[in-house]
Amino acid sequence: MDKKHPHSDASYRIFPLDGIAFAVEVVIPDMSPTTISFPTEADANSWVEKHKSGVASGETLRRRFYRSAKH
Repeated sequence: MDKKHPHSDASYRIFPLDGIAFAVEVVIPDMSPTTISFPTEADANSWVEKHKSGVASGETLRRRFYRSAKH
């Protein structure tokens, strides 16, 4: 039997954040909501679509960590 992706029932809400950015609230059943901020509404929408697409394709969950360049 195929295992259901844990984010398959997630809901997404995009809203303005502090008047200068946008946020996506991700609500997954039986988990605490998570909010992710983006500089533009287009970036927020793009992230939601990519996340939905990844979940639909069964993509495994991975965290990506980015290190800033030293100056």
